[in-house]
Amino acid sequence: EFNVKAYADEFVTQAILVHGSIAVDKIAPNNEKAGDEKEGVILMPGQQVVYHRPTTAPAESILTEKLEVRDINPQSAISWKEKCWIIEKEELQSLAIKLERKYEIKIVISGNDLKKFKFTGVLKNESIEQVLIALSLSAPIKYKFIKGIVYLSDSKY
Repeated sequence: EFNVKAYADEFVTQAILVHGSIAVDKIAPNNEKAGDEKEGVILMPGQQVVYHRPTTAPAESILTEKLEVRDINPQSAISWKEKCWIIEKEELQSLAIKLERKYEIKIVISGNDLKKFKFTGVLKNESIEQVLIALSLSAPIKYKFIKGIVYLSDSKY
């Protein structure tokens, strides 16, 4: 049992192993010679492999591709499939992307400092309004809906 997160608009692809084992190989691009060694890993339960795709985007600045293995809590990583969603030390910038996908909305965050706030908690079938209230109670965040878009800003200003 495993979960793969791979979106075309993200420079990171992840696989998380819950039970069993899986092998993950980084396949050499077409311009490399046949027979070159390939980089790969075998995951054990409770591990995550993260593949960083090369990019020259200033926000990402990853110039070479790499595979990275981490030990994680697989239950929190697959909880989105269940009735509860476990969030552990997730930055608002990353959490907002997941909320956009889950609730099929667009979220705009004002200010880079706000994007770095980290959140931990459990969501159980809450509406987007309930999630935003919880976020605003636990961090200096104001939110408003305008034409189907959620705007998040720092409540200190």
